[in-house]
Amino acid sequence: TVNFPADVPWVTAVGGTTLRNTPPSYDESAWTGSGGGTSKFFSEPDFQKGMPSTIQAQLAGQRGIPDIAGDANPETAMVNYIFGHWTQVGGTSASTPLWAGIVAIANQMAGHPLGFINPGLYKLAASQNAQKDYRDITRGSNEVADGNIHVKGFQAAPGWDAVTGWGSPQASQFIPDLIAAMK
Repeated sequence: TVNFPADVPWVTAVGGTTLRNTPPSYDESAWTGSGGGTSKFFSEPDFQKGMPSTIQAQLAGQRGIPDIAGDANPETAMVNYIFGHWTQVGGTSASTPLWAGIVAIANQMAGHPLGFINPGLYKLAASQNAQKDYRDITRGSNEVADGNIHVKGFQAAPGWDAVTGWGSPQASQFIPDLIAAMK
């Protein structure tokens, strides 16, 4: 099963990605430490019911997570200055505050709190602007293999997947589109 509280339908679940510098741009793929899957406790919320039938079959009427993703690999994620020292921080403990910051900026730009954004996230993903709002992560998985331990996990794929959700934000386009979607 997936972790609480990420599977709660009123929570925006954030998955993890990893970055690789490939000049002149960068490459982003699913991070093996990302959670994901379907809840055994919460049924599929209304905002997920508009996804394609192939995804609906995978969800089997249950809440699927994550909704979205961001850089979470400790080797490529956030640098923090804590107690007089620089340190790198990763995990979804890095990607979730990244999204919280993006939503805080959206709240500021809107001039009011946007509130429960999950329906807006899925509305944007179904729009013609989806490729401008989200960077769709289509490579990698959250499979874990370490010695005798092997956890199959899920594969990143086009559209929504159980590793990176709809993908990572293209913030400059995403923020105004989210504000519009929440009206």
